[in-house]
Amino acid sequence: MKKKTATPAAAPSAVGPLRLALAVFLTVGISNRAAASQVAPEELHQAAAEERISAPEVVPVPQTEQAQLPSAADALSDPQPVPAAEPGPAPLFEGLEPRAREWFEILSKWGPRPDGSGNQSRSLAWLRRSLQGFGFEVRLETVGELAVGFDRGESSGSMWLPEPVELVFTTPRYSAATPGPARAPARLAPGSLQQLFNQREELQGSWVVLPYGTSSAAYGQLLRSASDMFGLEVLGIVEDGGEPLVAGGTPPKTWESRSSMTHIRLRNDQHDLLLERLESGFEIQLQFDVDNRLTRGPIQLVNLVAELKGSELPQEWVLVGAPMDSADEANGAGQAAALASVLESARYLAQLEPTPRRSLRFVLWSGRQSDCLGSRTYVAHHLGELEEIRAVLVHEWGAEALRGLRTPRAIMPFMRELTEYMAPNLGDSPVALMPCEGLDPAQEGDAGSFLRVGVPALLWRSDGEAPEGQYDTRAAVDLDQLQRTAHILSLSAEGLANADGELSRRGLLKPGERRLMGLETRYGFHLSGTVVERLDADGWAAMEGWQVGDRVLALGTHRIESRSNLIEALGGGGEDVVTLGRLGQALQYPWPLDGEVTPNSNLPL
Repeated sequence: MKKKTATPAAAPSAVGPLRLALAVFLTVGISNRAAASQVAPEELHQAAAEERISAPEVVPVPQTEQAQLPSAADALSDPQPVPAAEPGPAPLFEGLEPRAREWFEILSKWGPRPDGSGNQSRSLAWLRRSLQGFGFEVRLETVGELAVGFDRGESSGSMWLPEPVELVFTTPRYSAATPGPARAPARLAPGSLQQLFNQREELQGSWVVLPYGTSSAAYGQLLRSASDMFGLEVLGIVEDGGEPLVAGGTPPKTWESRSSMTHIRLRNDQHDLLLERLESGFEIQLQFDVDNRLTRGPIQLVNLVAELKGSELPQEWVLVGAPMDSADEANGAGQAAALASVLESARYLAQLEPTPRRSLRFVLWSGRQSDCLGSRTYVAHHLGELEEIRAVLVHEWGAEALRGLRTPRAIMPFMRELTEYMAPNLGDSPVALMPCEGLDPAQEGDAGSFLRVGVPALLWRSDGEAPEGQYDTRAAVDLDQLQRTAHILSLSAEGLANADGELSRRGLLKPGERRLMGLETRYGFHLSGTVVERLDADGWAAMEGWQVGDRVLALGTHRIESRSNLIEALGGGGEDVVTLGRLGQALQYPWPLDGEVTPNSNLPL
């Protein structure tokens, strides 16, 4: 690919320590407050297994893959026209055709991309080839594996009152399909195994409707017990799915443990109506036709890592991240839009001459819908080089225009200089900085995985609310903003890669994130949330064998899910064992009672 030479431009005088080399061809375009609960030892091992992170591994790609990958034209079975140019003037754009809309058309045409789906596999292969074609060095790193894959097909549902009413619903991932259109009476869910037995004849083959406040997981187990004990078989359960609808769903640990029952999550107003009619004695018929497809694993989950080496400081990195997977209640268009703009940004940056001073690394994560599994795993696998990451920019939702960044006051001067440099290339819609005292990693998506270990990481904010549930469709995406978003991502990454200074690592987290400082200093460990982010070499925790990346699972018999849980558990006193999760294992260490710690023992808890 022929590189385009960017026209040099003088950086604004306000830039100060930022030595920005180029004005690139960019233009307009159950609550954590809950008390600590009792937990059985076997549950700790399960909790640790859910945190499992295998050793990093580069996944080999077959030699025949290039011939099998679809081209942009092939990928669109029903091609739609792509405009020759995006809205806005293009003096610095000359000779470079904008293609963000084309990338979006491809990704959104494949539909939702939950982990382990065929859509995710197809998009991964195409993204890999595209980044290689732009000139990046590309590799795949393992995140984990699934025993069962999941693809969501077409679904429909109706309720007869007595006239048919079309239903709006979803199903949790890994829920079983129906055997074609399945019509049967709706029955209110009995409250006990004995009641299920007493009503087994009328319940047989029905749709069981759960009242409010009923745990679908617990009731599913009750129905499985009824099936084993006296042969009761129902078509499935119907519960309130909220508004907007959220699918959720946990992957089965084994193929054999997958559910054989269909699980319907109905829009809340329709669930209201259904419950009201059933409680009033009406006979209601429901019909659902659900085409969920389960695939036997193991199915490997990977992060896609693409690198462009820097010209002067190749050992230092600016990282741009985005999720590859998406929610799947609709077609995952919001995250497809973000991914399209990030890909377009990579294309721009690969054509810069001269190459940016620092290296650029684009990381496309799996596991965004699984508590940021991909970015957490990336951090765990790259602990040795985190000090060399100068900044992380994350873009997760791309349905609407980018409005800016929530920025801790500690890095505001540096970021203000960067945005002032960017402004002339963004017309009348510059990037806004939203100052704050510090960031809460739990609210920052994949950026939070880096913030927890002290790496400067910022999550791009968009106008309005991200489309959720059944509204996450192509119609919700502002296509005119895709190219402008790519401009913003490119210019900010290029500016950081060429800067003389660097972002401070102090003052990134909001003050509340450090409220265990006295405890941490006394015992020699430093937490981000419940994860060990740093150890004092001569501290008690390091000498006991704790490691960076360990997660505090329990103190005594109290499950620890947040800092507040840990404070509550410590308030009870008398606990003598702490349980840590590490690489899929639950490890127990003695917890010193008061007076048993020598280093800094005079400091208060």
